Amino acid sequence: MTGALMSKLVSWFYGAMDRVFVPSQAVAARVQELGVAPEKVARLPRGIDLDLFRASRRESARLRPSASTVSRRWLYVGRLSREKSLDALLDAFTLASASVPEARLVIVGAGPYAQRLAERAGNGAASDAASDGRVLFLARGPATSWPR
Repeated sequence: MTGALMSKLVSWFYGAMDRVFVPSQAVAARVQELGVAPEKVARLPRGIDLDLFRASRRESARLRPSASTVSRRWLYVGRLSREKSLDALLDAFTLASASVPEARLVIVGAGPYAQRLAERAGNGAASDAASDGRVLFLARGPATSWPR
């Protein structure tokens, strides 16, 4: 599908909506460029509690690199659910860590897919990279209990 055709389709789709919620001013501008009336566009920031997740609350020693730790970390923070494609994250990490064996994947979150994901990472179903301790689950409770 060409860019022009895709723009027309997106414009038609969003134009049919009563309201279009966007996460940023940049996205609002792009949607309006596609022909959506400005009065239909409403900014709805992402739902991250900035008081809960800020640098001043960080436990600095928890993930601080040292001579005995790794130089490459992947981090996922969010809801652990199937629609987040976390199996693809494990697969991608497996491929990448084959050439970067010191890499680690840190997963922080809770959700209905947590148990299945932990089992997959723990039993080697994803790969040796997942089963040899290179995938770390830090939190499974509410966000207020997560490491800072």
